Amino acid sequence: MPSPDDQCCVYYISDANCTDPYRHGYVGLTSNEVTRRYNHRRSGRFPADFVWTILFKGTRRECAAVEKKYRPERGIGWNSDLGGGRWRNPKFKE
Repeated sequence: MPSPDDQCCVYYISDANCTDPYRHGYVGLTSNEVTRRYNHRRSGRFPADFVWTILFKGTRRECAAVEKKYRPERGIGWNSDLGGGRWRNPKFKE
């Protein structure tokens, strides 16, 4: 089971048309960059030549807070949901 204190990163998937991570592309959170990037490439949801950029590294809870700053609402850029997932609730307990 993931813990709020696990080390994670907030990443940004973009292409040449994306100029602002607050408005364009896809922002996500992961504890396994290699597997997550591989799964995104295989999904076909993003351009084949997408660029993967790390925006922040920290605990899962810290990353969720950062992700929520980039995606405070649904439907921003290529994200369909708002950022932070279940980790955006500061009262989350395992």
